[in-house]
Amino acid sequence: MTDDGFLRYLRAKRTVDDRAVDRRVFDRLREGLAGRESARVLDVGAGLGASLRRFLARGALPDRVEYALVELDEATLTAARESLPAWAGELGYEVSENASLGGDALLSRGEERVRVEFVRGDALAVAPGRECDLLVGQAFLDLVDPSALPDLLSCLDAGGRWYFPITYDGGTRFAPAHPLDDAVERAYHAHMDARPKAGSAAARAVIGALPDRADLLAAAGSDWVVHPEDGGYPADEAYFLRYVLDTVAGAVGERTADTNADGGAATLDPDALEEWLTTRRAQVDAGELTYVAHQLDLLGRTR
Repeated sequence: MTDDGFLRYLRAKRTVDDRAVDRRVFDRLREGLAGRESARVLDVGAGLGASLRRFLARGALPDRVEYALVELDEATLTAARESLPAWAGELGYEVSENASLGGDALLSRGEERVRVEFVRGDALAVAPGRECDLLVGQAFLDLVDPSALPDLLSCLDAGGRWYFPITYDGGTRFAPAHPLDDAVERAYHAHMDARPKAGSAAARAVIGALPDRADLLAAAGSDWVVHPEDGGYPADEAYFLRYVLDTVAGAVGERTADTNADGGAATLDPDALEEWLTTRRAQVDAGELTYVAHQLDLLGRTR
C-alpha cells in the first residue's frame, strides 16, 4: 500500500524532473511526432502522470491522442486520476470523465482531443498486449531486467518511438562532502545491483541490451540537481531531499545488515550511517545541502 509520504514525494519531484529532462532529446521526440494527426501512447510506470503533463505543457503531442497511463500501485493510479482535472485545467483543457469507460477522461482544448485511460497493472504484462506509436517510461528502466526489453518494446510497430527519460546511471552525490559519502554510494549501488533489475548503471545496461529492432536515436544527461537558493529550496524540493536521504539510508542500512554483502557495505557501522543521515537532514533544514543524481534520457525507434 502506498503511503501519503510517497505520493507527496512524487508531487515534489515534478519540478526536479522538469528541470532535468534534456531539451535536445525532448525536441527530437517532438520532431518525430510532428505531422502526425494522431498517436497512441503507452506510459509505463506512469506514477501521477508527470510525463503526460509535460507533453501537454510543451505541446509535444498531435491533436488526437489516446494516452494509457499504466501504474501497478492502485493508490498512485487513483491519485493520478483525481489530480488530472486540476492540472489539466491549469493548462487550459476541459476535462470530461466517463465512468462507463472505467474512469477514463477526455481532455479538450481547441482542436486537441486527448483520451486518457487509467490502467492498473504490471507494465511488462500490459505492454505485449497493446499497440502504440510511442512508449514512455520515466525513471522506470532501473526497475526492469534488461532481458525484458523485447517484450516491453513489442507494443511498437516499425517506426514507433520509445522514450525513457530520467534513467538512473550510477551517480548519487551530496555536497558539502562527508567522510562516508563514497561508502554510502557504494553500498547504495550494491543494494540496487543485488536485485534482478538493470541496477545502478541502468541506462548503460539498457543501451547494451537493446534488441536488434530497436535503434537508439538520441541520449543525453538528465541529472537531478537540487541546490539551495537564498537559504531554502524551491517548491517542495526540501521534502524531496528528505525523502531521497531516507531512501538512500534505508537501502544502505539493509545492505549493511547483510553479512554476505560486498561493495564496501560491511564497513559501514550503523551508528556512523545514522550520523551521516542526521548531518544530511540538518543540512536540508539549514538550506545547505546540494544533491546530484546522474541519469540519462534515451530516445529510440523500432524497425
